[in-house]
Amino acid sequence: MWSLSAMQQACAALPFATVVLPQVDSTSAWLKRTLPPEPCMVIAYAQTRGYGQHGRGWQMRPGQDLAMTFWLPQSAHLAALPMLTPYVALQLRSRLQPFSDQRLWCKWPNDIYNPAGKVSGTLIERGGAGLMVGCGINWARSDTWPHALSDSVLPWDFLAQWGAWVLTALPHFHARHWQQVMGAWAAVDWFPRGALVEDLQGNRYRYGGIQADGRLLLWQGRQAVYVHSGTCSLRPVDQGP
Repeated sequence: MWSLSAMQQACAALPFATVVLPQVDSTSAWLKRTLPPEPCMVIAYAQTRGYGQHGRGWQMRPGQDLAMTFWLPQSAHLAALPMLTPYVALQLRSRLQPFSDQRLWCKWPNDIYNPAGKVSGTLIERGGAGLMVGCGINWARSDTWPHALSDSVLPWDFLAQWGAWVLTALPHFHARHWQQVMGAWAAVDWFPRGALVEDLQGNRYRYGGIQADGRLLLWQGRQAVYVHSGTCSLRPVDQGP
């Protein structure tokens, strides 16, 4: 869908510092090794060892998917806020939606879905005194790759909008910002309230939604279970017809 030279040319026109890597193991791993002094976006044309929550691998298609990590020096303290991960995912979804002709949803804590499956995921990590905000996006959609964003639109306008928000607005994040958009998350939540879900160990719960402090509320019978981002993964339980 796009060449390395097209990516380099488009990124050179962005209004913020950008590092374009023809190939790398992981944009986040590259940042951990280099720790640049200034905020920037690191984006790869090809990424060979991308990873997400719980260390799960993600394989990108060069010229069809996006792998990038934003670097925010002196912002590591934000990683301690449990509502940061769903907040970033919600903001990403709102900026991806105009580029897709399909409805996009947020899946706790950090994923974006379309009707066919997972389109994008984020990963927030510390790096020294800085914060890394990684994003992987299946961009080019086709009949054989339906869990992707678009079958026609190039990603350069999206990169300009998303990068500007992450690098300028996110360093000022406060818990109240999440509390102001909780209703917006509920409107696009992949799991309806009360849905039967299970974790990777097979434990089943009723879905209660994300709370003001960023924790997820699950119900086992009458017992409330509160879960922090990154501590478990959920999937729907097929209850049949």
